[in-house]
Amino acid sequence: MKKISELLLLSIAALLATSCNDDSGAVTPAMISNLQAEPQEGAILLTWDNPTEGDYLYAQVQYVDPLTNELKKVNVSHFADEYLLSGLYQKNGAYTFKVYSVSSTGTVSSTWEEVSATALRVPPTVTAGPPEPIQLSADMLSSDFTEPQEGSLANLIDGNPATYWACLWSSTSESYPQWIQIDLKEPVQGVKIKTTNRATSGYTPSVVDIQGSNDGVDWTTLGSIAAGTIPDVSNGVYETPVMSVYPETGATFTKIRYTVNKVVLQDTWPLWCMAELELSKVSFKVIDPEA
Repeated sequence: MKKISELLLLSIAALLATSCNDDSGAVTPAMISNLQAEPQEGAILLTWDNPTEGDYLYAQVQYVDPLTNELKKVNVSHFADEYLLSGLYQKNGAYTFKVYSVSSTGTVSSTWEEVSATALRVPPTVTAGPPEPIQLSADMLSSDFTEPQEGSLANLIDGNPATYWACLWSSTSESYPQWIQIDLKEPVQGVKIKTTNRATSGYTPSVVDIQGSNDGVDWTTLGSIAAGTIPDVSNGVYETPVMSVYPETGATFTKIRYTVNKVVLQDTWPLWCMAELELSKVSFKVIDPEA
């Protein structure tokens, strides 16, 4: 009977030894699974499934920084199942991640989940500089819709709000769009336009496109003015925001059109006038972190 008891105790001790290391009592961790990497703008999001059973305290994310070749280790609590690595650039290339499981005794798993991904491109930072007024002259202005009996284009740049330019009214002129064109001596990246209404209200443009071209044939819309934006009051002043496609396309233009699609009295008196027209150019500073 004594020998049987001794054998039983030895068996129990052997079983305990299989679950813990002889020296430290370390417990093998339960493993995370289904590791995924989602590329984001300047970042990579790692997600995984935490184990539902077994000893699991946290995940350890390991990766080598491709710039410094340094091994990085980040511990993620068992309360979380994701890790976002930000501050990355697409130009740095792929990151390879190994995610280990760690038990309550601090034991790191001998196997791991592995995934690789490259961050999406970080877009350039584009900053508009201050508007720079362009000195306009009458020979820079043109329109196919000028009334020959009054209101020349030169009136738009004489600095006198009592004079004005008038659209063609002495013959059929009710078709739109109608435009005033400005031919520039050098290309511009963006523009702002300031207009002053005629001293008599009711002749105000309503829906307007600001367009750019280099050949006078193909026109690109740089921006638009919605109905109700320009004040329909005597000598009312309106200045557009910056109109440009340069930040998106890098396009510059040597010709600018103020294109009127509708006027405030479109259904009853579809004519428009303008007392003053001022143009400023806007340049952009582009910083590309991926260059």
